[in-house]
Formats: sequence, C-alpha cells, structure tokens
Amino acid sequence: MPSVLSYVTLPDATERTFISKDARKLAKIRLLQRALEIEATIAARGLTDTDIKDIEDAIQALDVEPLIERDEAVHPIPEFLTVRDVSLITGLAPQVVRRHLQNKKYEGFQNAGENTTWHVYSTQFLTHPNWQKFLKEKDKGFENSKQVANLALELLELEPSTEANDVAK
Repeated sequence: MPSVLSYVTLPDATERTFISKDARKLAKIRLLQRALEIEATIAARGLTDTDIKDIEDAIQALDVEPLIERDEAVHPIPEFLTVRDVSLITGLAPQVVRRHLQNKKYEGFQNAGENTTWHVYSTQFLTHPNWQKFLKEKDKGFENSKQVANLALELLELEPSTEANDVAK
C-alpha cells in the first residue's frame, strides 16, 4: 500500500494539520476510500446484481495480506524501546534520555516505580533519521545471536552424552 499512497496527495493546508506520519497516511487512505467509493458506484451502474454479487464473492475469497507492502516485514517494529535503544537512535547519553522521559519529552513508562526499566514507545522515533539504521543493527544482532545458538546446538550434538559415558564405565 505505501506505493499506492505515494500517488495520493493531500492539499498542503490539510497535510500541515496532521503532525504525525501515521495521521497523514490515514488521511490519504480515507481520501482514497472516498474516491474509490465514487468510482465503484460509477462502475456498478452498468452491471447486474448477479454480476456485482459474483465480483464481491470473488474478491472476498482473495487473501489481501500479500497485496500489502510492509516495511515492518523487513524490519519488525518493536512496540517499546529501551533507554539504550533510544540512546543509539538519537545519539544522546542514556542519562539524557531518562531525563527526557521524566520530563515527558519522550513518551514512555516504568512498570513498578522510579527505579525500574523504562519502556519507551517506539512510534515517536519512526521518522528519526537513524531509525532504519537502528532496525538494521537490531536485525544484525538478532542474526548473530541465531548463529551463536545454532553453533551451540551443533556442539551439543557432537559432544557425547554423559549418560553414554556413565553406561560405558
């Protein structure tokens, strides 16, 4: 869908009223929905009720998920970030990030009080210039962890079991 939405333009005055990227995206989707409803009404004028029902049934049977392009499929977006994550994204020291969280400059919460881990909402950093770089680094770290785990499993499979050693004695 993002590729389709890139062709939808909002009037400048309307676009400026929406602060977040998600709000602009939803506004474009709603505008596109209105335009498509008008086009569907015009197209349906020349069709019979049976034709329309057949079309609806055929469309209902389709799986829409493969049609949706998601950047998140390449880099899953975490719901929450740690202070360290925000520090990596923004380039700020962890202490400064914590201060921004306490002063409500960044949105987040602590589960059980003042001395616990911060959970920082990731949506506020989606448009940050370092966001994609951060996701790629997270993916790279995850892939490295998987490789280490696979190597450990291979070593465990190669190592004779202690039960077999006990039986041999």
